[in-house]
Amino acid sequence: MSIQDQVKKSLSQHSLTARSVIAYVLFGAIILVFVLFGFPGQEGSTGTAIVAVVNGQIISGADLNEEVSQLERFYSQMFGGNFGMQAQRQMLESQAMENLITRELLAQESTKAGVLVSDKEIRDFIVDIPAFQEQGRFDKARYFQYLEGTRSTAEEFESKIRKEAQRMRVKRLFDAVDSEVDLQTKKDAEVGGLKLNVQFVRMDRDQLMKGVHVSATQVEEFIKNPENLKKIEVDYETHKNELFSTPEQIKAQHILIKFKEGDGPSETKALTRISDLKVRAAKEDFATLAKANSEDEGSKAKGGDLGFFSRGQMVPQFESAAFNANVGDLIGPVKTNFGYHLIKVLDKKAGKVKGLPEAQAEIAQKLIAEMELDEKFQKIEELLGQKKWNEVEAQLKVWNVTWDESGDFDLQTEMIPKLSGGESLKEAIWGLGAPGQWYEHLVREGSVRYILKMKDIKQVATSLENKSPKNDMFSPGQQGSGVLFEGWLEAIRETNSVKRYKSAMIE
Repeated sequence: MSIQDQVKKSLSQHSLTARSVIAYVLFGAIILVFVLFGFPGQEGSTGTAIVAVVNGQIISGADLNEEVSQLERFYSQMFGGNFGMQAQRQMLESQAMENLITRELLAQESTKAGVLVSDKEIRDFIVDIPAFQEQGRFDKARYFQYLEGTRSTAEEFESKIRKEAQRMRVKRLFDAVDSEVDLQTKKDAEVGGLKLNVQFVRMDRDQLMKGVHVSATQVEEFIKNPENLKKIEVDYETHKNELFSTPEQIKAQHILIKFKEGDGPSETKALTRISDLKVRAAKEDFATLAKANSEDEGSKAKGGDLGFFSRGQMVPQFESAAFNANVGDLIGPVKTNFGYHLIKVLDKKAGKVKGLPEAQAEIAQKLIAEMELDEKFQKIEELLGQKKWNEVEAQLKVWNVTWDESGDFDLQTEMIPKLSGGESLKEAIWGLGAPGQWYEHLVREGSVRYILKMKDIKQVATSLENKSPKNDMFSPGQQGSGVLFEGWLEAIRETNSVKRYKSAMIE
């Protein structure tokens, strides 16, 4: 049995009633039920013919053939194989076209709104498809055999998964409001989008580490364990340059005289002036000369004092001259892109590295604190997964951390107020539904962990007059999709560029 047939069989074994099939396909209860039925590029397809263009994104004849085939299977299952396909061919083609256009518009708008689906989520979905598994484990060869058999690329296949998941997330947000507003209110209200307000607890790992008390006895016991000594050594080598090394440093003063780039007379004048100042500096106080003559506003008032600096902090020409000089040397003129410099080296500090024996106790203390904190994070993760909200709240009180609110933001917001534009945060927020719902995992953004719950979802004013769901057989609006969501879709259809090419329709 081919991989394609196995994919079909694994899906056909689901006991799907007509109603549940509609729910799965339209509302995303199971992602890609239809996508996995599609086999583009079969005989009779229009191949690369263009049937529509959505904001520059092409929908091909192969896409249309695939969508028509999906609808045929859907209606055949709904009507027990008695659906008159040939008689309804034109209707199927028209509906398939609109489905593809709507799907593409939703994907584009969701992406602009920051409703994202991570590569990890796509990967996790694919590896769980039974047809791609061998003895209960994902088999890459079977996956690529399927792609070859369907004449599609991994990018095309995974793009379909991503688009359906995005649509599902947007739909869920609208459903949260939809379920709380009666139909007449929705018809009369001026609504068209959503405003979200998210509650969150921000837990900075680095800050919380400072509050973890580690005793000298704990450090002593930790170091006695040979396995812990290996961990200390690894940590030391990893962070030696960052935490336990002090680079060579120089303290210097300078006088800067600027000139206009590419202007010969200007440069000559600056060079003459800095050379004269060098002669004077051999006899006069450097700081006094700098205050009176330097054109570096940042250091002029301090007599040209730059303080201590290490390699990499100054432009290369300046750095090279300064580090190659001795304490007390007067160097210059030195030309950089800022102008001409006169430099006086005041002091030098040799670089040094704290050895492992000196750093051992410090590293042990840090590792112990990290383990204790990670155990607490793991406990919160378990409590969230078990929906034990009261116990989570109790732990937050122990840490003395409190809830905050993002404030209202809409789907077009790139940076969520008080949070960020990080993908993991956005994915978690779009995964929330009705007000009061908690996100059942800790969300990690760098060294910060977040606990999230939906505070509120509001309607925003945009008239929905004449934006009732379309009355066609496959319309989401006919199967329970809310007026809010349908109004949003209609607004998208009206404000985006969609071109249809009927001549390329399937014959």
